[in-house]
Amino acid sequence: MKESSISIEISGKDALDFECDALILKYAQHLYGADAAVHARLSDIGKEPSLPDIGEAVITSSSGAVGARYVAFPAGR
Repeated sequence: MKESSISIEISGKDALDFECDALILKYAQHLYGADAAVHARLSDIGKEPSLPDIGEAVITSSSGAVGARYVAFPAGR
């Protein structure tokens, strides 16, 4: 059986252009800062994601709108 590994990197680079598998942006019941910018880029290409209720998450392919392959919006309290 092949082993898998997960790599987590914290970076000071621009989140919109950083190439990675997944960009995870906490959704605090309103769009602010980076989550607003990513949501706007997704909307610009016709992929406006629905936004999650508290305790839920939305995960979507970025389709090249940002450097990450996937974007996740988990909703916190």
